[in-house]
Amino acid sequence: MWRRGDAQSIAAIGNPLIWWGGLAAMLLSWWLGARNRDKAVLTIAVMYLSFYVPWMVSPRSITFLYHYFPMVPLLILSIVWMLRWVEQRWYYGRTFTVLVVAGAAVLFIWFYPVLTGMTISREWMNFGIRWLPSWGF
Repeated sequence: MWRRGDAQSIAAIGNPLIWWGGLAAMLLSWWLGARNRDKAVLTIAVMYLSFYVPWMVSPRSITFLYHYFPMVPLLILSIVWMLRWVEQRWYYGRTFTVLVVAGAAVLFIWFYPVLTGMTISREWMNFGIRWLPSWGF
């Protein structure tokens, strides 16, 4: 039921834990993997760069979010590699892994209204879901 002050929006945003945490995991795994000559990490790095570098050197001045989508599975693979690395070296590694996975699930639920166009209060959209001023919904 629509009420005054309600809002709806559909946005193609990614899970911040996956996208931002994945980028951090990617960079850290590159450093650790290069040090240990880990072929899995080096493969992920080459694949990621093979998707990303063409957009860096493209003469087009405009890019869209969907250009980044092929790289997201590689971010997830980097997170998985880092979580495995943490589990092997830290007593609480398994607990940390569970917290990261739970955090990703919570953030999916948190952003579900703007992923699906669900009706929510405008206050919740502006103060709960819009984390950055540049997020236009």
